[in-house]
Amino acid sequence: MEAILKLPDLRNRNDRQKAMETSSRVSGIDYISVNMEDRVLTATGDFDPIQLLEKLKQLFSVKIVQISTQGKFQRIRPAAGDTEATVKLNLHDEKDKQKAMKIVLFIPGVYRIRVNMKDGKLSAKGNFESTIVVDELKKHFAVKLLSASTAEDEKKGNNHGGNKKGNNHGGNKKGDRLKHN
Repeated sequence: MEAILKLPDLRNRNDRQKAMETSSRVSGIDYISVNMEDRVLTATGDFDPIQLLEKLKQLFSVKIVQISTQGKFQRIRPAAGDTEATVKLNLHDEKDKQKAMKIVLFIPGVYRIRVNMKDGKLSAKGNFESTIVVDELKKHFAVKLLSASTAEDEKKGNNHGGNKKGNNHGGNKKGDRLKHN
């Protein structure tokens, strides 16, 4: 299921965050993206679009643009400096998924979140540091950073060491940051 909703009242990053947070409370949503330029919210997953519409109507004037069962994602061109971070999480149920989405929603600059329950992966996109995603999620979940790249990396076709496959940011390996009490 994919729902694309127009949010004419969307004015700033706080409104975007409210829209994403409210959407993350709808059971079954796996992907949320808000395009500030077009003032469009896209959500996909196995959810009730009417429930999403009703929740968003409490905050914004909302117009349905499209509801389909195709589940194709709206593509947003990455802006310079945008980061995409993918982490591995141990998610047991819908409640864990919603909690993880809510945590990432409060990271300034995040405009897209995708969660794959089957693989236990969460991807976030926006203008933020990938370590912030790991640090925030680590407070509640066992987290492993799978990859982090910027829009410039994608244009060049490389990840200049930004791809962190295999690094477990819960361990004490060389190069990992240590917490000092």
